[in-house]
Amino acid sequence: MSQLEAMHRLALAVHESGSEADFADATLDVVQTLLGVSRSSLLLFDPDGVMRFKAWRGLSDAYREAVEGHTPWSPEDEDAVPIVVPDVLADDELKPYRPVFDDEGIRALVFVPLLQARRVIGKFMLYYDAPHECSATELALATLVAAHVALAVERRQREAALRESEQAERAARWAAEASAARLARLQRVTSELSRAVTVEDVGRVVGEVLVPEIGASTASLCLVAGDELEIAYAVGYPHDVMDHWNRFPVDAPLPASEAVRSGQAVFLSSPAERDARYPALAAGPLVDRSSAFAMIPLAIDEPIGCLVLGFPEPRPFDDQDASFYFVLAARCTAALERARLFDEQHRRQARAELLADVSAALAGSLVLEEDLGAIAARLVPDLADGCAIHLYGVAAPRPRLAAVHHRHPGRLESLRELSVRYPPRLHEPGPSAAPRHRPVVYPAISEDVLARVATEPEHLELLRAARLGSGMVIRLLARGRAVGALTLMNDGGRGLEPDTLPVAEQIAGRLASAIDNGRLFRERTEIARTLQASLLPPDLPAIAGVTLAARYLAAGAGIDVGGDFYDVFPLDDARHVVVLGDVCGRGVQAATVAALVRHTIRSAAITDADPSAVLAHANDVLLRSQPADLPEPRFCTALVGVVTRADGALVLDLAVGGHPRPLLRRADGTVEAVGAPGSVVGVMPGVVSTTTRVRLAPGDMLVAVTDGILEARRHADEFGEDGLRHLLATTGVTDAATLAERIQAAATAFAAGPMVDDVAVLVLQVDG
Repeated sequence: MSQLEAMHRLALAVHESGSEADFADATLDVVQTLLGVSRSSLLLFDPDGVMRFKAWRGLSDAYREAVEGHTPWSPEDEDAVPIVVPDVLADDELKPYRPVFDDEGIRALVFVPLLQARRVIGKFMLYYDAPHECSATELALATLVAAHVALAVERRQREAALRESEQAERAARWAAEASAARLARLQRVTSELSRAVTVEDVGRVVGEVLVPEIGASTASLCLVAGDELEIAYAVGYPHDVMDHWNRFPVDAPLPASEAVRSGQAVFLSSPAERDARYPALAAGPLVDRSSAFAMIPLAIDEPIGCLVLGFPEPRPFDDQDASFYFVLAARCTAALERARLFDEQHRRQARAELLADVSAALAGSLVLEEDLGAIAARLVPDLADGCAIHLYGVAAPRPRLAAVHHRHPGRLESLRELSVRYPPRLHEPGPSAAPRHRPVVYPAISEDVLARVATEPEHLELLRAARLGSGMVIRLLARGRAVGALTLMNDGGRGLEPDTLPVAEQIAGRLASAIDNGRLFRERTEIARTLQASLLPPDLPAIAGVTLAARYLAAGAGIDVGGDFYDVFPLDDARHVVVLGDVCGRGVQAATVAALVRHTIRSAAITDADPSAVLAHANDVLLRSQPADLPEPRFCTALVGVVTRADGALVLDLAVGGHPRPLLRRADGTVEAVGAPGSVVGVMPGVVSTTTRVRLAPGDMLVAVTDGILEARRHADEFGEDGLRHLLATTGVTDAATLAERIQAAATAFAAGPMVDDVAVLVLQVDG
């Protein structure tokens, strides 16, 4: 085998070997062929810094066991060079190993370090049966092989990191599934609570629905009654517990009392923690079956009680548990407050139904501004005769009307004019302009009130024409800032009912959160869409005799920008550059790297149109732009091709930088991968890539894709290059646009669910 053939085999071993053992064996085959030795070995540092054998030729078990771990270098040696021992009997440093060498028949050694990012990661050894002086050619070949092997080890480590990332993504999906399961439980409990009319109904939902849903063994609702807490409902408590703890002071040194006093949840993970923190519990009977407890306060404006949950086994409580139980308690609180309203007076039933309906509509939703008209209409007439919702813009000091409704259609236009021209003032009058933190309530609107509220005579006339009897203005607060105001008003002669304010405040709180979430979602989506558009060309250029088509699909909900990009641009009348790339990761950082690489390629191609040189320049620019504090480099994979028409023929000069090689479907239906594999851009100095010339004939179609296509996954199966090859070989599509759509659709259908990575497809078709 010639040296060139051996180096070619080494390149194949670097890029195509499957397992680590296959790679190591293939490496030693090449080493022995190139350097003419019969015995050799490959060793790598393990995570503990010990040099371990990975592959060997002609070495006994006893020898490997005796010398494993010996190395002339540490991982930190930056300037490690090959070490030649022409005669082991003449080297005093190896004197302790002479018996081992004699038994093995070794008289000369060569240590060749494997360097990665200026660190020693391993070595390969050459063994000779007789004294041997290495020539400069042998050392040069050994050094070259070591560089290729180190590069392969680095690639495999990246692949291992990618697998770890995929495992992390799976863990995140599992966490999302757990979160979805919790949300489903919450929805079931909320659904049942929404139908609860009395306190007893709420207690029944807690015992029959909430307790089994969350795996609790006991539960109780402790409600404030003056200076005491009373167990209004309990499940799983023995009679002696109920008799002893039925009522107890709010200021008692007990966990439920502390939760009500502080407004903070109390979690007890074990009986030992319970007894250590609250020794007063030992004075009375305990719930024997419970070994962990969660006490969550029930509060609206003021504490109204506590939800007590007991669990059969000791358990920790994390932040997700705390959030989940607080949401459960909030649902119970809303249900209890609604039940109290029902218990106090049946005529308030419509109010409670309204609160439940609006809360259900807003719970977990993203309310956009165009949805507010339906919300305003739902509040009328159950809560008031008229309703207006004003919103603050991002930089607008004056609130603007977003929705208005009145029970009498003939009064709607006058109310709209009043609301547009004179929105509610959310600041106290005077030079301080302090915000009004509490709702502004007008139990009865007299002429004096109108005169005080009006800012000018015309305003006063509009207020009189509205014939208002009572009203209130509630600030819509989200994350500590006002997003708008909810105004409720009744016609003359109708005052405010006592329960209107608390119901309206709850609705306002939920409405503010939903509006804020909707704005955040819309803003983030628009930012992602705009940023993504900046990474892609608005149109593909026209190339004589060539048809181009591209497709891009963002993964997820479209609220984050990806790192996939493509580009096609002319160099002159006869040459066009074709680019496809994939930046590691997502988000703004990935988009920044994608934009940098794309524009760098454009500028580099003007100076030197050789694709390999373009990738090398992009690699240098990306390395120079790496922030010093990044734990991992920002890198990407890319392919660059230059399409040239000369003498009626079409050729493609192609270089690949760590990217999946494009597939070429010939006019006769055969499919082949084109281009030579190359190294990733932005990781190491001196990117390895080769420019390959491909001749394109009429009817040929070149297909380049990003990893999102190849890594589309269904359970343990991957779409992969085999799936893409099969599609190209079997489809009858003969135009670029349809083929690009077919590829994207096939990968999406194979995934049978949301795509986890962005997808980019670029098809170049030779006309004819």
